Amino acid sequence: ARLRKHSTVYARASTHRGNSQVMFHPDGNLQAPLVAASIEHIFAPENNKFIFAVRRQKSRAAGAFDPFTRWPEFPAKLWSTKQEDELELIEVNWVRCQYAKYEISEETAVVLMLPKVCFIYQLRERY
Repeated sequence: ARLRKHSTVYARASTHRGNSQVMFHPDGNLQAPLVAASIEHIFAPENNKFIFAVRRQKSRAAGAFDPFTRWPEFPAKLWSTKQEDELELIEVNWVRCQYAKYEISEETAVVLMLPKVCFIYQLRERY
């Protein structure tokens, strides 16, 4: 139900919704834009390479206005509140970070990538 990797706890959505929300690079391609998804299953195959079965968050309509594009240093973006129907298998090392989600309407949610926020907070505490 849970996996601790690089001091981050990942969980199935049925175990802990917040720890199940991840941003990942599809197919492990670091050039591909990050995708928001929720972990539904965690597998540990024989080779000890952990795999997540995730359900992607649907993107908003092409060309839809996103006010967060004005602030590229602020790691937030608008996404649909709906999820894809099919599950997708991803490797744990494709995951970049976890995210927080706040639904602002029935159709739209704000997705905030968490590590960058934590990093800024840590810098503020040091100096």
